[in-house]
Amino acid sequence: MTLHIKRNYCEFIEESGLIIRNNTVTGCKMPPGVTSVKIPEGITSISGTFADCCYLTDIKLPSTLKGIHMNEFKFCTSLKEIEIPEGIEHIGSWAFCGCFSLRKIILPSTLKSIGKYAFENCSSLKYINLPEGLEEIGEGTFDGCSSLQEITIPGGVKIIEDSLFLRCSSLKKVVLSEGIEEVSSSAFLHCHILETIEWPNSLRRIDNRICNEVSIKPFSNTMLSQRMHGDFLIIGDGILLEYKGSAERVIIPPDVRIIADGAFRNNKHIRTVVAFEGLLSIGKYAFRECSSLLKIRLPKGLEYIGYGAFQECSSLSSVKIPDSVTRLSGYAFTNCTSLYKAEPGIGIEEIDIGTFCGCSSLTELILPDNLKRIECDAFSQCTALLKVNIPKTVTYIDFRSFDKTPWLICQKDNAVMAGDNVLFYCNTDKTHGLVVPDDVRHFNIPNCLMPTDKVIICGIQFSFFKFETSEIPDIIYLIKTKKYGDPDVPIKKESHIEVALRVYEQTGEEEAFRFLEKHGRELFLFAVKIAPWRSDLTEI
Repeated sequence: MTLHIKRNYCEFIEESGLIIRNNTVTGCKMPPGVTSVKIPEGITSISGTFADCCYLTDIKLPSTLKGIHMNEFKFCTSLKEIEIPEGIEHIGSWAFCGCFSLRKIILPSTLKSIGKYAFENCSSLKYINLPEGLEEIGEGTFDGCSSLQEITIPGGVKIIEDSLFLRCSSLKKVVLSEGIEEVSSSAFLHCHILETIEWPNSLRRIDNRICNEVSIKPFSNTMLSQRMHGDFLIIGDGILLEYKGSAERVIIPPDVRIIADGAFRNNKHIRTVVAFEGLLSIGKYAFRECSSLLKIRLPKGLEYIGYGAFQECSSLSSVKIPDSVTRLSGYAFTNCTSLYKAEPGIGIEEIDIGTFCGCSSLTELILPDNLKRIECDAFSQCTALLKVNIPKTVTYIDFRSFDKTPWLICQKDNAVMAGDNVLFYCNTDKTHGLVVPDDVRHFNIPNCLMPTDKVIICGIQFSFFKFETSEIPDIIYLIKTKKYGDPDVPIKKESHIEVALRVYEQTGEEEAFRFLEKHGRELFLFAVKIAPWRSDLTEI
């Protein structure tokens, strides 16, 4: 062993050729012919040392190791087996990518996550035991594992990601444990001899294109048995994968729990859909572009409505969301141009981006009392919407949530308040000033509505402050007190702003206003202040 003393650390070059600094293997200078490496105890990290070590067949890792980083053993093409020590929680992306000779890997019970493509093209790997505590497997993790024959995914993994078993050409059996909720469409792409897939009852979302990605064999004489119920293609335990009919009135079979992504997409014949209690999930784009759909009865107990589920259902006239749904996914009813009435259930806490965007006939909107968030464009371009009740429970509204709705355009007040604590819109063309109550905690206004020479904000605590662009306009903050601390945005140096702040801090609010009346014409009036609504602010 050779010892080199440097300023803040020691560097050891061992007989094995390892370079170690501060308990980290930072390099490797292996003599010719060395095929096996044992990393000594005490090492906590390996920093890109073994990638492309094509002659290495065996590596022994220490129990003190904290993690396997990205690309760590990538293209160790001769590596045959490896044991990951207990205590490690994460294996990085591409960590063992291209380890063509890897036949056996032992994973620790402490493992929580595996990064994307971690075992890509490990073409000799026949079996891998995934620990029960595993929570996440990245996309493409087993892509190209052409010798892998069977695998069990533990229930802590909620989503089977895209391309997870892509090109696993020897894969015959997959067990998805209870707890798994979603399977992506390309998860089993090019698994040509897959014979058995066991689905859990916990499954909530699946893409109907999954049938196109594997042979028909997995859907017959197995626990994933395929059956036709009239015009309905049903797999597993109540998963409606596809509707093949052309009826105007569709009654979904009572035992269906899940409607897969795209199951009815672009069906121009359907006018009415009836679903029964027991249906838990309607997948992404499930009824998209069903342009003749007039009415659908959503059953009690429904938990999930997917992204774009009813997008461009241009004949749909009304919808009532069951109380069991807690979130309306993005664009769920976008461009339902005949929709005149929408009733989100009392369980709804969030209306996501663009949910009802472009519903140009929507006149009736009843928002539930438990609602907390309304995201961007949720009701934008609802050009018939004249009246909106915003519950006091709302804590966030994006300023574009009601863009181009007559309700917003015709507001006579200086600003629109959501509940008791959110100010989300102000039309400065109609007002000379604004004062908001002291319990306002969210202030979300586009700076295109805030002339930079007419802005004063004073006396308020903000938990959130947002402008449409990254440029912060000149704003007077009269909140520099011991109680509230400094404002969050920069103060322009040597300006009336700084002087006003000092005046406020030293003498109080009234003196600060008198100072502004004397010196602040170019700053003029847009005020948020600890006070009741005021009408006595006039142009200087």
